[in-house]
Amino acid sequence: MWLNGRSYELEDKCQGVFPLLLQLTHNNFTEGISEIGFSYENHTLFIKLKEGDEVHKIKVGFHKPAYSTINLNGEPYNVALKGEYTENEEHENVLKLILSFTEEAASRIIKIHFKANEILLELDETPGKDFISIGLKLSMSQIMNSHFIVKSTLGSGADTIVNEAVMRKNKSVYKGRLIENAEENQ
Repeated sequence: MWLNGRSYELEDKCQGVFPLLLQLTHNNFTEGISEIGFSYENHTLFIKLKEGDEVHKIKVGFHKPAYSTINLNGEPYNVALKGEYTENEEHENVLKLILSFTEEAASRIIKIHFKANEILLELDETPGKDFISIGLKLSMSQIMNSHFIVKSTLGSGADTIVNEAVMRKNKSVYKGRLIENAEENQ
């Protein structure tokens, strides 16, 4: 398996393993993925997602989802991960992963495009940022209409807060570089 022992450091810390909607509803905010690695053990691919000091080692299923438990800030979450090898229109290798939180109504979608010693990482989630933005705007308008002090303080700034918190901070494409001698460091 050509991915075995490979690790990639991302240029920018990206979204976390935990989808944004779940971070908001659980009040459990993650630090964002900074490194992605792979190992192949007993004919099974594992992906390693590093967030802060934690490394989430998750089993990948290709014909059907593989089940694992990950810890996010000390809280366990059951996940199912289904992978698919494919290629894009430029014939580059792409690993598409759907990480479902089995006790929640949310998934993290990860597409990893492999280019020589680099990766391009695309992240998405369901429900996505449009759904979250609508919910936050509704909540903010209710708060604005019922609290004079908040309304006088924020004025029309509620939309700005929502856009800053969700829309602009939720970048979806990241670059990463192969870490030399990654096998030796694992």
